[in-house]
Amino acid sequence: MSPHPSTLTRPQGLGGPAAHAAQPGGRGTGRETALGLLLIAAVAALLVMLVMAEVERRKERAVINYAQSSAEEARLAVQGVNRLFHEVYQDLRTLAALPGVRAVDRHGKLLVRDSRETFQQIYNNLASAVDVSEVYLIPRDFDPERTDPATGKPEEPIVMFDELIVDSASRAKPEEREMLVADAHEEIEIHEYREFAQQVRWMAQHYPRRETIEGMNVPFIGSKSLVTCDNRHFMHTGLDADRSGVLLSVPFYGPDGNLKGLVAAVVLNRALAASLPARNAVLLNKVYGFLVHANMADVEGSRVFFENGTADPALKFSASFDLDIADARGTWSVWVGRPNSDFFESYEARAVRTFMYIGLAVIAVLSSLAAAIWVNFQRSQRTSSRLAHDLEEKVRQRTEDITRLAMTDSLTSLPNRAMMQQHLEHLSQPSLACAGYAVLCIDLDRLKLINDTLGHRAGDTYLMTMADRMREAADGCGMVARWGGDEFIITVEGRRACDNLTQVAQNICQALGKPIQLGDHFMVPSGSIGIAQAPSDGTDGTVLLARADRALYRAKAAGRGRVMHFDAALDERHTDRAQLELDMRHAVEHREFVVHYQPVVSAASAELVGFEALVRWNHPIRGLLPPGEFITIAEETGLIADIGELVLSQACQDALTWPDSFGLAVNLSPVQVYNPNLCTRVAAILSATGLPPRRLELEITESVFLTQAVGVIERIVQLRAMGIRFALDDFGTGYCSIGYLNKVAVDRIKIDRSFVADLSSTETALPIIKAVAQLASGLNMQVTAEGVETHEQAEKLQALGISHLQGYHFGKPMPYAVASVLARAAAAVSSAAAEAPELAAGRTRH
Repeated sequence: MSPHPSTLTRPQGLGGPAAHAAQPGGRGTGRETALGLLLIAAVAALLVMLVMAEVERRKERAVINYAQSSAEEARLAVQGVNRLFHEVYQDLRTLAALPGVRAVDRHGKLLVRDSRETFQQIYNNLASAVDVSEVYLIPRDFDPERTDPATGKPEEPIVMFDELIVDSASRAKPEEREMLVADAHEEIEIHEYREFAQQVRWMAQHYPRRETIEGMNVPFIGSKSLVTCDNRHFMHTGLDADRSGVLLSVPFYGPDGNLKGLVAAVVLNRALAASLPARNAVLLNKVYGFLVHANMADVEGSRVFFENGTADPALKFSASFDLDIADARGTWSVWVGRPNSDFFESYEARAVRTFMYIGLAVIAVLSSLAAAIWVNFQRSQRTSSRLAHDLEEKVRQRTEDITRLAMTDSLTSLPNRAMMQQHLEHLSQPSLACAGYAVLCIDLDRLKLINDTLGHRAGDTYLMTMADRMREAADGCGMVARWGGDEFIITVEGRRACDNLTQVAQNICQALGKPIQLGDHFMVPSGSIGIAQAPSDGTDGTVLLARADRALYRAKAAGRGRVMHFDAALDERHTDRAQLELDMRHAVEHREFVVHYQPVVSAASAELVGFEALVRWNHPIRGLLPPGEFITIAEETGLIADIGELVLSQACQDALTWPDSFGLAVNLSPVQVYNPNLCTRVAAILSATGLPPRRLELEITESVFLTQAVGVIERIVQLRAMGIRFALDDFGTGYCSIGYLNKVAVDRIKIDRSFVADLSSTETALPIIKAVAQLASGLNMQVTAEGVETHEQAEKLQALGISHLQGYHFGKPMPYAVASVLARAAAAVSSAAAEAPELAAGRTRH
């Protein structure tokens, strides 16, 4: 039911019920002091959490910075290993390119002196700078398991370091020299040779010829760690000493470009380890299973990670760096790690700890200061609360007054628009909406008449009386509110009331229709009602209100004192029409309207003589729309003027490409004819397109003469003076007097298709058409019959004296391209027919 304004809910605030709990000198001061101190403690705890969160953030950043700086240091340290490999690679590639090496025979006897000396010099450089144990030339077909027929011993490399040392045997002691000769076969390290054999087979498979290598990018391959022979030590002692090392090889090719073998060097592991950073670094190649490392005591727990070349998540920094080595079989990388103790002693970690200590100290000081300020504030608050109590009472009373005024209509004392909107939001809740409610929009009749004739005081009396009647008629079914002006909203709530919704509406109408005395005047008022009901018409209050308002609009259009329910079908048509109007405005701006052309033929010869331009709307969603679906809306919205001008301009431009004898008919809407600038616009279009005025025929309907619009006849006369022809379209279907034919000279009468369709079915159609034809003939006008669909109709119309025919029998409206083809074909036939008599006359003369 409609609440009385005094019961409206007021907002809780300074004047709410909470104000009464605070008595002067309040008893809750001690509790408030404790709560304040608790709040300070909570804030301090929150600040501690924020500081610790910031500490964690800075710590994460410190770890990132530490990792970045460590990575940069490690990257620089790894360059030593990179240089070592590159030095070996460059020297081996140099050896492979020596002419003497490329031309060497199987046992190295043809190695010329210059090449031998270069070979020796490069080896000496490698032995001193890199700690290379041995340098070999390996033949392509090397197999250590096979016996060399030339020596009777197992196959050996083409060249070994031992063979190149000048007088190495003479520098050994006599007893060692005999041992060297006797035990020469023991110097053959068969496991090295087997690895060489595998390397040369791999190289022959992948790089058999020099052409398979791009430029100087000679392939470079390594091996697993092997026990090798330290020949540098042998030079001084004459004895072999086993050491671990890796075999590094590059191919060399003969003068014919075929792979001839490998140039290989044995690099000792101790040299590789010495090139690594001082500690916590590992050189590895997972393909070969090679691994050598420096002092790893600090990160021994990370062995499973550095053996696999992956970062250890437990360390603040550990990373693997791929070396810039062109090993064709496997990537060489250096794993570097740093113990976490290095991070905790770093500058970044110390800065984080300093920030944490300072932050916690500041929080402690601020918390103590805040607690002292709060206690003193509470003491002063007890004094000021007595003074504030009186002010709060005044504010509360004023708030209640303002709330009542904000939610109540001052004239009728009914809830106002704001209150009703609030109530509709409340009813929109799913639980209430499903239970059912209805919204009634009521519009009082004659309020403006009362205000204008009897004065605004009488109008106010009228509104207050109607408001009281609506409140009584609603009988507690819901809320009655004044929406504004002469509009009222009533909600009918509850299933029971909604079942009797029609009766409730009728009761309201009857109550509003009772006679009322306003001063010395009696009158019978009335009101129109529109209804929308939940849940059938929607559940949202705003939606129901809008739909009830549309139902009210229909009720007012049907007459005063009516009740109309919302009709979804009618509303959908209304919505569809509104959407079509919006689309039409877009279509005008984006030129979505196209022109089709329907043929017009001579009744006597059936020859094509012109076209009538007909507009179509190429709608992006609905497709090609005929004019019947949008012309009415265009005329009501005024868009017909823009559309008509667009059609006229396009049609004139298209007609310029047809034969000069072809006419063009274009329809003008009444809106265009009523426009004082019609003549100027038509002249501008003809000038822009270059179409001669004599070829243009403008079609108008009888309705243009009904409004007695000023200047219509004058504009028609002015356009005819320019050479433009006029046709009276749909003749006989309007309400225009035939007398206008005497006032307005037109060139053609177009008989409506309805008369043509009735030729065979009614007896009156034939004499009417005959009379129109005779009338036109007497006025020296041409006649066109529209809607001709059969040959029989065409013959009858020709017999009645109709000059031109138009309809589906001769062609439907067609796009410009099709019409142009048809026009050219008709012109060609006509030209051929004209030339035929001349040819016949020529043959007769001869």
